[in-house]
Amino acid sequence: MNLVNSEEASFIAQNALDVIGTISPVTGVPASAVSNLMNDYSKLHLNRILRGLYHGTNKERYKNELYAYITKSSERAYYVASTFKKVIMAECPKACEIMGLILRENMDKDRGLSRVDLIVCKALENATDNDLTSFLFIMKNCVSESDHGPKIVTISSDDEEAIEECELTCNWAVYNRLFSAPDSYDFGIEESTGTLSVTNETKYYVGKPAERLLELIEEAGRIMYYQ
Repeated sequence: MNLVNSEEASFIAQNALDVIGTISPVTGVPASAVSNLMNDYSKLHLNRILRGLYHGTNKERYKNELYAYITKSSERAYYVASTFKKVIMAECPKACEIMGLILRENMDKDRGLSRVDLIVCKALENATDNDLTSFLFIMKNCVSESDHGPKIVTISSDDEEAIEECELTCNWAVYNRLFSAPDSYDFGIEESTGTLSVTNETKYYVGKPAERLLELIEEAGRIMYYQ
């Protein structure tokens, strides 16, 4: 699939910022700021968000609908512009495409971004490819139902490097409010197996934003498969 024309990315990002400036000049950002950010790196990322936004649809129609969406209220314009800013600052292209899926879904339902979606977008801004790959593995293989309350994550393996990778991802998930964890940590080596594990008192808990992100990663995977 060819990248979306960078002029389209510039058009949408600039109009989102222009709307903010028109409705609320205090929070407005000069259009020149967009141009200053439009280096090769940011163009690539903006094109990836548009891939998520445009998938399987007429690009011109969605461009017009996005413009109509952001002109309905200053709040929507602010969140769309904020999302484009996150895209430019994101660590990996896959995260940009997922943010495009979030915008598309909210446009289709004609609603503003929910608190859960805003948390997910912020987490995506801070995510690396390794974070998303490891997060998907954890959600698929390390999550179980609890007797009461949220689902829990338990990490146990005889592969020390795999444990360390999962722990780094769990720390990222806790920092970005996808997982929650107790205040104290009690990691130890099991004498019988020699494996590093997390005790019952230190399991991570899966939040709604984590489940939402899992759905979006799986949807993005299906899109990439058919492209």
